[in-house]
Amino acid sequence: MIKTIFIRYFLLCKRLLKRASFVFMLLLIPAFSFITSIASSEDTGFVRIAVSCEDTTDDIAISFIDKLQRGSNFLVFKEYESVESAIDAVSSAKVDTAWIFPKDMKDRIADFADGRKTSLAKIYVSEDSMPVKASREKLFGALYSNISYEIYRNYVNDLGLPADRVTDEKLAESYEILSTDNGIISFEYLDSTTVDLDSYNYTTAPMRGLLVTVMLLCGMAATLFFLEDEQRHAFANMPSGARYLMFYGNNLAAVSISAVFVSVAIVLSGNYVEPICETLSMVLLVLMTTGFTVLCGCVVRSRKIIGIMIPSLIVFSLALCPVFFSFVVCEPIQMLIPAYLYLYSISDPTSYLLPMMLYIPITALLGFTTFKLEKR
Repeated sequence: MIKTIFIRYFLLCKRLLKRASFVFMLLLIPAFSFITSIASSEDTGFVRIAVSCEDTTDDIAISFIDKLQRGSNFLVFKEYESVESAIDAVSSAKVDTAWIFPKDMKDRIADFADGRKTSLAKIYVSEDSMPVKASREKLFGALYSNISYEIYRNYVNDLGLPADRVTDEKLAESYEILSTDNGIISFEYLDSTTVDLDSYNYTTAPMRGLLVTVMLLCGMAATLFFLEDEQRHAFANMPSGARYLMFYGNNLAAVSISAVFVSVAIVLSGNYVEPICETLSMVLLVLMTTGFTVLCGCVVRSRKIIGIMIPSLIVFSLALCPVFFSFVVCEPIQMLIPAYLYLYSISDPTSYLLPMMLYIPITALLGFTTFKLEKR
C-alpha cells in the first residue's frame, strides 16, 4: 500500500516536471534567492541618506558621521564633502534625505543640555515618507551619547564638589565606567530564540514570505493542469472519490516539489531558525497550500476564472500576510491564506501550529464535499 502511494506520487511529480511552465516557476525560486543574496551584499537599504557637516574640521560632527555609518543594513549612508552636494543629491533623487551637522557642534550640544533651543542637525527631504521618518531614530541615537554626557557633566558641576574632583578627565573617566559595549535591549522570538540584530539582514528578510507565495503559485498552476486534464476527460473512467484523490495528489506533488526548493533557499539565505520548528511548519504549509488550492479548484471549476484569480491571490497574499509589514486588518480572513499562519508560526509556533493542523482537514473535507456535489 505504502509502496503504491510512493510510486503514484513519483509518477505525478514526473508528470508535472514535464511541463515547461511548472519548471519555469520552480526556477524562479533559486533565481530570486540569487538576486536577493547579491543585493544583500551590496550597499542596499530601505532608506538612502546623505551625511555631511558644515565644518569639515569639527571632530564631533565627524565622529557622528562615523557612528552613523556603522551597524545598519536597513539604512545606507553616503558621506558628501560639502553641504551643497548633499542637498543636490536629495534634489536629484540619488538619496532620500540628507542630514547636515552645523558648525560649533560642541557649543550647540552644551546649549541643548542647558535647555536652550538650538538645532543639532538639519534634515532635508524630497518626500517625507514613513521609512524616512523612522530613519531619524538612528540620528537621535547617534546624538544621544554626547547629549547625555553633557547633561551628566552639568549635574555633577551643580553638586558643588571641589574643583579637583570634577575635572574634565575625571568626569569622562567616571562616565566611561557606566558605558557598555553590549546593547541595552535584547530581542527574542516568542519561542525564546534570540535575534542577532548586528547580523540580521533586512534585505533578505522578506524572502521567506515571497518564496512561500511562489509555492501558492505552483499549487494554483497544478489546479489549472488538473482542470485541463478534466476537460480532456483524462479521468472519465475513475469514480469521483478517486478523481478527488488524483486532484489532491496532483497538487500535493506540485506544492511539495516547490517546498523543497523553498527550504533550500531559506537555508542558504541565513533565515533558517530552529530545525524542528522549520520542518514541522513547512510540512503543515505544504498540506495547507494543497488543501487551499484544491478547494479553489473544486469551488471554481473554470480554468479561465482560476487564471484570472491567480494574480489577485498573489497580491492578497503579499498584502495581507507579514511579508513586508505585519498588521492585522481582519484576522479571520487573513487566516484563510496558508502563508499567514505559516509566517507567524516561525516566531510563535505554540499559538499557530494548532490552527494550521485544523486548517488541513477542514479544507480537505470542504474540497471533497464540493467536488462530490459538483459531480452530481
